[in-house]
Amino acid sequence: MNWGLIDKVVEWSAGKEAAALQNIGMTSPILDTHFPLKPIWPGVLTMSAVIRLAAGVLESAEGFARKVELSQIANVKWRKYISPGDQLRIDVQVLSLDEAGAVVKGKVSVGNRPVATFGEMTFRFVEGGQANRDRTKMFWQKRGYAGGGEA
Repeated sequence: MNWGLIDKVVEWSAGKEAAALQNIGMTSPILDTHFPLKPIWPGVLTMSAVIRLAAGVLESAEGFARKVELSQIANVKWRKYISPGDQLRIDVQVLSLDEAGAVVKGKVSVGNRPVATFGEMTFRFVEGGQANRDRTKMFWQKRGYAGGGEA
């Protein structure tokens, strides 16, 4: 089972913006209990995918030398349920970035229809170490990030 939540990177500009795809499988075990008669993809997993993509874009700005932690999220709006078989497009854009942290906005769409928006996600930088750098970079490279700043 893949709980990486991101299947493929389709756009990437280190420290600026990214877009990725996530396929919601028809047989995902989480859908057996959420909800058995009308399966709906959990919003917290959608939010986790957006946060993970945003963190990757921010960490790549410095070659994954430091990691980020989410410190605040504001103005989240859910517009539609996400169902089995949907393909999510996750877009994140860095609004501001400095030595201490960053502010990022995000959007999740199915087709051309927005299903969730994330107005402001505030991140702070923390030291990550070599192991984090290698593990994080490998995660993104497996999903299409080339490592030089662009996908």
